[in-house]
Amino acid sequence: MNTKASFGGGVGDLPNTWGFESKAGQKIYEGRASKYGSSSSSSSSTGLWEQGDVIGCLWDGDNRTISFRRNGFNLEVAFTGVNLLKDMGENINESST
Repeated sequence: MNTKASFGGGVGDLPNTWGFESKAGQKIYEGRASKYGSSSSSSSSTGLWEQGDVIGCLWDGDNRTISFRRNGFNLEVAFTGVNLLKDMGENINESST
């Protein structure tokens, strides 16, 4: 179920941006949020972020996916069909002219 993100102009809220918001348990793409991960667990791989956590973002260009890591643990694939080179290239070309 997709809902409109209400976080403002952050990562995931803007065109061609993908984000992960643990507090709300959502992944966000171009301002559309949907459930991702677990906000009810306190384990190292899921649940609310805690001070000192390390969050990583993984882009798999071969499979065109974006996933996230928390404290070294892989979370599920968050986004599929991602073409970063095309999507990001459009923004780079527009801003460099």
